[in-house]
Formats: sequence, C-alpha cells, structure tokens
Amino acid sequence: MTPNLIPSGEPFLFRGGEVGCLLLHGFTATPHAMRWMGEFLAERGLTVMGVRLHGHGTTLADLRRSRWKDWLSSLEDGWNQLKDITERVYLIGHSTGGTLALLASTQLEVAGVIAIAALMEIPRIPKILKPLLWPMSYLKPYLNKGKGRWHDPSMADQYISYPAYPVRTMIELDRLLTRLNQVIPEIKTPVLLIHSRNDDFIPLAQMHKLDRMLRTEIKECFLLENSTHIVTMDSERELAYQAAYDFIQRLERDRN
Repeated sequence: MTPNLIPSGEPFLFRGGEVGCLLLHGFTATPHAMRWMGEFLAERGLTVMGVRLHGHGTTLADLRRSRWKDWLSSLEDGWNQLKDITERVYLIGHSTGGTLALLASTQLEVAGVIAIAALMEIPRIPKILKPLLWPMSYLKPYLNKGKGRWHDPSMADQYISYPAYPVRTMIELDRLLTRLNQVIPEIKTPVLLIHSRNDDFIPLAQMHKLDRMLRTEIKECFLLENSTHIVTMDSERELAYQAAYDFIQRLERDRN
C-alpha cells in the first residue's frame, strides 16, 4: 500500500468485456473524480481502469517533486495493464487527464480519446508571467486554491483533491501543455471533446482552439450547459458519461 494515500485516492479496476477504458483524473485530483464515470461505463459492459497519476492522492510534497513525464508514465503503466486484458483501449481524461490522453494517443495504440474539459494553456496566468514561476516557487512554494464553484453544491464535499497548487509543478504542467501543442497535428485517433459552456476555469475557447487544430478524420464536440469545470462530478455528469459511451459505441459499430 502506498504510504500517505488519502481516502479514495486509490486506483480502480472494473472487469467487463473486450473493450477497455483508461480513466485519467486531473491536476491535483484523485481517481475518485473519475470513479462514478467508471462505474457507469462498467455497468454497460466495458472494462474500466482508473489510474492514479504520479504525485497525486498522497501529499502536496509528492506532487511538488513530480514531473510531467511521470504523469505520462502513470498513463502508460495503466495502458499496458489494460491492453493485456482487453482487445482495444480508449483513453478518457478530465482536465490535465484529457491533455495527457491526447498526447499519449500519438505514442500508444488507442482506439479513441475522450477529452473532458481538457486544457491547452494554464488558466489565469498570462504568458508574460510564466518566466517568473521558477523564482516564485522558492518564495511561495504553494498557491492556495480557494473554494471552487459547483452547479450541484452537494458535490463540493465529495470532490477530493489537494487544497493548493505547487508552483514548481505548474512549470511541469506548462511543459506538458507545450508538448501537446506541438503534437496536436499528429493525432490520428478519433477524438470526442466534452466541455461546459459555463466552465469558469478552462474557458470554452480552449476547446474551440483544440477542435480547430485537430486534423483527425473523426472528431466530435459535446457541450454541456449547466456544469462547471469538474464535469465528471457536477450536475450534468451523466450526460457526459452517456456522450462518452455513445461515442465508443459508434466507433465499435463502425469496426464491424
């Protein structure tokens, strides 16, 4: 057992059929943010694994030491395990998990990607200030988050994540995003983008930019109206789950 693992920070696996889904949580979150989606997909016969990204679900100090390639390695570990027990693997990621899924699709054999509220740029930090993150990481190692906004307030206490952002790790996040922007034209796998019009953290404009840059032959967008950033737990979560499942089913039917 991992020392300091916080409750509900553990990965999960639901055995099902030959189609696998690898679920990836966001920056500072835990697999719990994807678990309900995993249960929804598993109830419909899919094999589902939710991974814990490196440095997450334990302590902020662990995340501060984590690097973006460590997160990608966590994804690759899950993909290797899942492909051994399924015929095909879909990557489903929320926020930074969506970013990682898109990037990994250029390196791994995947049947499709579902990116939920994925980011292409660090929100709320102007580009001109990014060079200051490194010295700032010594003066102020962590930035407190404050309270998030929810359409379904009952979810606020159920969302499990770190209470702050390590500034040093935000530099790693920026490096991950830089790499994604470099490889977007190389993405060939089918992609579904899910985003809320009312996401007050990752603006909808980022989804539109990503949609324009994608050159894959199969790409779809699904918009929600009454959710904030944590789509997988907010009021329209089941609409997002169903959209993801329908996308997978369409691709599976086209294979036959």
